Amino acid sequence: MQTRRVLGGVVAAMAIAVGCVNVIPPPKPDPVDVTLTGETTATASATGATAPTASAAPVTSSAPEPTATSRPSETVAASASAPAPVIGTATATAPGSATATATASATASSGLAKLEKDKIVTTSGFFYDTGKATLRSDSEAALHQVRDLLLARADITLARIEVHTDSMGIDDANLAMSKARAMSVAKELVKLGIGCKRLVPVGFGETKPIAPNDTADNRAKNRRTEVFVAALRGKAVGGRPVDGGGSVAGDPCK
Repeated sequence: MQTRRVLGGVVAAMAIAVGCVNVIPPPKPDPVDVTLTGETTATASATGATAPTASAAPVTSSAPEPTATSRPSETVAASASAPAPVIGTATATAPGSATATATASATASSGLAKLEKDKIVTTSGFFYDTGKATLRSDSEAALHQVRDLLLARADITLARIEVHTDSMGIDDANLAMSKARAMSVAKELVKLGIGCKRLVPVGFGETKPIAPNDTADNRAKNRRTEVFVAALRGKAVGGRPVDGGGSVAGDPCK
């Protein structure tokens, strides 16, 4: 009997324990928030029940919206299309242009030729390479002065270009050199706009010295180029021959 009572107590205790397990429910866990970035927020319970969902507020980026100044490509394009402010006016003069030619002419003239009786007197002289008929660049002033006077005086229908040498060397060679130099002057004047038919290039060689050929200075005086009025309105000046008694170098029109 005692044994049964003990076993009954054990069974009763086990029953009580089992009843306690069934009676006392486990504690419910706190709700868990599950957030889907940029979409919605849902609340789920431990039992699987779903709470009513609510629309989440729109997700706002903290970065500022790009503007025109934050887009390098657009900024460059705008700068390229916009005209640059005009500060002043500058004119580039290309070599050989009309402006450059006029400027060079004014600079080269640097004076005016004048008439002394029938002679055209310039403020500068004509210079050649030694032993050649090539005009040097320092002859430009005289060339432009003669050109300017002839353009201003259309009544001078014929101008004679005389070239003289000193007595050094062979006579024939001096004559040939003087003629070649006279032709060089005529050709340059034609390039400057003087009609070729208005020019008579003449060589005299050593035949008309203005000083004795005894010193270097005197010989330099004899080596000269002079321009004379040969005809006015188609008539020879003073009835003299238009060639002045020299040897005509040729036709500058050719």
